[in-house]
Amino acid sequence: MSALATGQVELRTGGVIDDPVTDATIEGVRVGGEAPRVIGWDQVRRVTGDASRLAKQYERISEQAWRARVRLARGDAGLAEPVFEKLYERYREVDGPTAALVVEGLLRCRLRRGAIAQSVDPWLDLLEERRQGDAQAGERFRPGVVDPETGLAPALSPLWIPGASVEAFAEAPPATRRDAASEALERLYRHLARRSLGSLEATPEVADDAALDPGVRFVRQIAIALSTDAAARAGGRRVLLAQIGQGLAEWQEAWARVSLGRSLLMEEDRALRSDGLLHLVHVPARFGARQPYLSGLALAEISAELAARGDDAGAETMRDELLSYGREHPAMIWLESQSETTTTIGMRREGR
Repeated sequence: MSALATGQVELRTGGVIDDPVTDATIEGVRVGGEAPRVIGWDQVRRVTGDASRLAKQYERISEQAWRARVRLARGDAGLAEPVFEKLYERYREVDGPTAALVVEGLLRCRLRRGAIAQSVDPWLDLLEERRQGDAQAGERFRPGVVDPETGLAPALSPLWIPGASVEAFAEAPPATRRDAASEALERLYRHLARRSLGSLEATPEVADDAALDPGVRFVRQIAIALSTDAAARAGGRRVLLAQIGQGLAEWQEAWARVSLGRSLLMEEDRALRSDGLLHLVHVPARFGARQPYLSGLALAEISAELAARGDDAGAETMRDELLSYGREHPAMIWLESQSETTTTIGMRREGR
């Protein structure tokens, strides 16, 4: 043990860690003893002894991480997010419990204000922190934001509503990922963003080691159901329907229903499109409060389809239902842009 072992960690909770300090880095304070570990800076009030000189340079980070965590824990995401944003610039390439807190905090803040496209990067960063095998890199807030079985975030589906933020996400170069599953998920999410914008690209292949990941399998099945190839779409729908029949978590069923609805609305057959509407209506009817983004998406898709069929009254009813999620819901913005486009085309055809 080095000379730093004379130091101790005083926690913000008032306790003291008796295990000797062996190092202090941007990751946190490393302590030895029977169970060596790293203490995240958000938990550290002070480091005493020989290690204090190393810890001093991280005092500001410690204060910022602690304040951001406390603000988010009490529900004040608006004040927490700018601090997490600043810390994220430093911790994107860092491992350990402080980095895990930062990416989780930023993910929660962005999801809370509906910044869906901007939530993908911190979500994947959080997954990578968890996959490092450090038990201290688990989630710090409850309820959990990431499903423990699949690694997917129930509030962050790969089913996109076209808009400026989705365009920016779809066109941005992918980040360098540290494991095959995270890399595959990023590719699939960006692919589905481009598909929502009208891209005709083929469904990405997935490496064998990533294909075993349950989250990757589920998202790729959604991508197949939304393929440009009709036979692939039909096969993808059969798998999703079978999964619903076998029982899915509520959020997974919501994802599957929207995928089925969108897939069926791609078909020419009116009966199939009607089946698609039935799948879509499940989401706002059953999961509306817990899946507001997807519920708005489903209502907008139903409204657009009914309008295309000439059912203006039905389309308006769905639009009014969508308004209950707020006029700023991205689905409402998209639906209004669709209506404006349709009106403009009609005026051009009439020579006005």
